[in-house]
Amino acid sequence: MLKEEVEEFYDIFSKNYPKLHSSRFVDKIFEYFISRYLPPKEKLIILDAGGGIGRFSFPLAKRAYKIILTDISIGMLNKAKEIADNLGFKNIKFFKESVTNMKNQKNDEFDVVLLMNSILDYCSDHKKALREVFRVLRKYGVVLGTVNNRLIYTTTNILLEKKDVKEFEKAFETGNYPKRFLIHDFTLEELRKELTEAGFKIINILGPTNLLRKWEYEDIVNKENEKDILNSQIKFTQKKEYLNNSSDFFFIAKKS
Repeated sequence: MLKEEVEEFYDIFSKNYPKLHSSRFVDKIFEYFISRYLPPKEKLIILDAGGGIGRFSFPLAKRAYKIILTDISIGMLNKAKEIADNLGFKNIKFFKESVTNMKNQKNDEFDVVLLMNSILDYCSDHKKALREVFRVLRKYGVVLGTVNNRLIYTTTNILLEKKDVKEFEKAFETGNYPKRFLIHDFTLEELRKELTEAGFKIINILGPTNLLRKWEYEDIVNKENEKDILNSQIKFTQKKEYLNNSSDFFFIAKKS
């Protein structure tokens, strides 16, 4: 089953995940827009669903928000707990669960739900995941997340990697293709449709990686140019004419 495949993959991946991904430049872009779109409330209760090692939880924990971090992988959760202990955070709780079955979370519990790093693409049933998010969010609560841009990812993973035009066209048409496990990537139109049908009012959809592909920043960014590149990407993120050039869509929606 896909759930077990994803869980097993991230249990194995967790051993090296902090070293490989804990300080990615692209996450600084995401973090900026998370902070910008948080509700203007002093005491937020935030669910970081599929939060992995806590890359987005920990900056929020510094602001004294109450954080619930969940993940399907016990390996990722153990790493997150280890990092939280080392940083001295007491305002984070951890649960092992899937975004498609948030069995430990109550209805109308959270002010904010995070769905970062394309959790909807990898969760096996994004419709069910969005229903769960709607359930646990309070009225007027905000969901923030990222999904893969189907055009960029199928081009990269199928057309460029396998050089198979027919397989690329099939993957692009459906959004589904196998990588390490089955993935479903989104077009901009599909993302809008799925959020709306789940009951959310879309606040904004941004292109946070429209200057470079997400994975290309690491080869270009250095200490001397990091600030300039970050400021430039923040500016271009908001330019709608370049939205479909982004490898990721960053969405902000509200439970109405």
